[in-house]
Amino acid sequence: MKGRKSKSWAMAYCGMAAALSVVLMLLGAVFPIAMFIAPAVASFLIATVCVECGKTMALTAYGAVSLLSLLFVPDKEVALTFVFLLGYYPLAKPYFERIRPALLRAVCKLLLCRCMRFNLTQEPAEIC
Repeated sequence: MKGRKSKSWAMAYCGMAAALSVVLMLLGAVFPIAMFIAPAVASFLIATVCVECGKTMALTAYGAVSLLSLLFVPDKEVALTFVFLLGYYPLAKPYFERIRPALLRAVCKLLLCRCMRFNLTQEPAEIC
Protein backbone atom coordinates (compact mmCIF):
# COMPACT_ATOMS: atom_id res chain seq x y z
CA MET A 1 0.00 0.00 0.00
CA LYS A 2 2.51 2.58 -1.19
CA GLY A 3 1.46 6.19 -1.22
CA ARG A 4 -1.98 5.59 0.29
CA LYS A 5 -2.67 5.74 3.96
CA SER A 6 -5.71 3.90 5.20
CA LYS A 7 -8.04 5.09 7.90
CA SER A 8 -6.77 2.42 10.24
CA TRP A 9 -3.20 3.66 9.76
CA ALA A 10 -4.32 7.24 10.49
CA MET A 11 -6.21 6.16 13.61
CA ALA A 12 -3.23 4.14 14.86
CA TYR A 13 -0.84 7.03 14.21
CA CYS A 14 -3.16 9.45 16.01
CA GLY A 15 -3.46 7.10 18.99
CA MET A 16 0.27 6.50 19.23
CA ALA A 17 1.05 10.21 19.00
CA ALA A 18 -1.55 10.96 21.68
CA ALA A 19 -0.19 8.24 23.96
CA LEU A 20 3.38 9.47 23.49
CA SER A 21 2.22 13.02 24.22
CA VAL A 22 0.60 11.94 27.48
CA VAL A 23 3.75 10.05 28.47
CA LEU A 24 5.82 13.15 27.74
CA MET A 25 3.47 15.21 29.88
CA LEU A 26 3.91 12.72 32.72
CA LEU A 27 7.69 12.93 32.33
CA GLY A 28 7.38 16.72 32.40
CA ALA A 29 5.74 16.41 35.79
CA VAL A 30 8.46 14.07 37.09
CA PHE A 31 11.51 16.00 35.88
CA PRO A 32 11.34 19.73 36.70
CA ILE A 33 13.66 20.65 33.83
CA ALA A 34 11.11 19.24 31.37
CA MET A 35 8.21 21.32 32.69
CA PHE A 36 8.00 23.45 29.54
CA ILE A 37 9.83 21.15 27.14
CA ALA A 38 7.28 18.34 27.46
CA PRO A 39 4.24 20.41 26.39
CA ALA A 40 6.22 21.85 23.47
CA VAL A 41 7.23 18.40 22.21
CA ALA A 42 3.66 17.16 22.72
CA SER A 43 2.48 20.12 20.64
CA PHE A 44 4.97 19.12 17.94
CA LEU A 45 3.45 15.62 17.93
CA ILE A 46 0.00 17.15 17.45
CA ALA A 47 1.44 19.07 14.48
CA THR A 48 2.69 15.82 12.93
CA VAL A 49 -0.78 14.32 13.31
CA CYS A 50 -2.20 17.39 11.56
CA VAL A 51 0.20 16.99 8.65
CA GLU A 52 -0.10 13.22 8.30
CA CYS A 53 -3.77 12.59 9.13
CA GLY A 54 -5.66 15.86 8.80
CA LYS A 55 -7.18 18.50 11.02
CA THR A 56 -10.03 16.41 12.42
CA MET A 57 -7.67 13.71 13.68
CA ALA A 58 -5.34 16.37 15.08
CA LEU A 59 -8.24 18.04 16.89
CA THR A 60 -9.24 14.65 18.29
CA ALA A 61 -5.67 13.99 19.42
CA TYR A 62 -5.48 17.45 21.03
CA GLY A 63 -8.72 16.84 22.90
CA ALA A 64 -7.61 13.40 24.06
CA VAL A 65 -4.19 14.58 25.23
CA SER A 66 -5.71 17.59 26.97
CA LEU A 67 -8.29 15.51 28.82
CA LEU A 68 -5.90 12.72 29.76
CA SER A 69 -3.19 15.09 30.88
CA LEU A 70 -5.62 17.04 33.05
CA LEU A 71 -6.79 13.78 34.61
CA PHE A 72 -3.52 11.91 35.10
CA VAL A 73 -0.61 14.36 35.23
CA PRO A 74 0.15 15.20 38.85
CA ASP A 75 1.64 18.62 38.05
CA LYS A 76 -1.30 20.60 36.70
CA GLU A 77 0.96 23.42 35.52
CA VAL A 78 2.39 21.15 32.84
CA ALA A 79 -1.07 20.07 31.73
CA LEU A 80 -2.48 23.60 31.72
CA THR A 81 0.51 24.86 29.74
CA PHE A 82 -0.35 22.34 27.05
CA VAL A 83 -4.10 22.95 27.12
CA PHE A 84 -4.12 26.76 27.18
CA LEU A 85 -0.86 27.79 25.57
CA LEU A 86 0.96 25.26 23.39
CA GLY A 87 -1.35 22.44 22.36
CA TYR A 88 -3.83 24.24 20.13
CA TYR A 89 -1.29 26.37 18.25
CA PRO A 90 -0.41 23.84 15.50
CA LEU A 91 -4.13 23.74 14.67
CA ALA A 92 -4.50 27.53 14.61
CA LYS A 93 -1.28 28.39 12.76
CA PRO A 94 -2.54 27.62 9.20
CA TYR A 95 -5.39 30.06 9.70
CA PHE A 96 -2.98 32.77 10.79
CA GLU A 97 -0.77 32.17 7.78
CA ARG A 98 -3.66 33.17 5.50
CA ILE A 99 -3.58 36.74 6.84
CA ARG A 100 -1.56 38.68 4.27
CA PRO A 101 -0.17 41.80 5.92
CA ALA A 102 2.64 40.49 8.08
CA LEU A 103 2.08 43.12 10.74
CA LEU A 104 -1.60 42.22 11.09
CA ARG A 105 -0.68 38.53 11.26
CA ALA A 106 1.80 39.22 14.07
CA VAL A 107 -0.77 41.31 15.95
CA CYS A 108 -3.35 38.52 15.65
CA LYS A 109 -0.88 35.93 16.93
CA LEU A 110 0.05 38.15 19.87
CA LEU A 111 -3.62 38.75 20.68
CA LEU A 112 -4.29 35.01 20.68
CA CYS A 113 -1.33 34.42 22.96
CA ARG A 114 -2.48 37.21 25.26
CA CYS A 115 -6.06 35.96 25.39
CA MET A 116 -5.10 32.34 26.03
CA ARG A 117 -2.33 33.10 28.51
CA PHE A 118 -3.20 31.66 31.84
CA ASN A 119 -1.21 32.74 34.85
CA LEU A 120 -1.19 29.68 37.06
CA THR A 121 -0.22 31.47 40.24
CA GLN A 122 -2.77 34.29 40.05
CA GLU A 123 -6.04 35.05 38.33
CA PRO A 124 -6.54 34.53 34.56
CA ALA A 125 -5.65 37.29 32.12
CA GLU A 126 -7.92 40.28 32.60
CA ILE A 127 -8.18 41.48 29.00
CA CYS A 128 -9.99 38.54 27.40
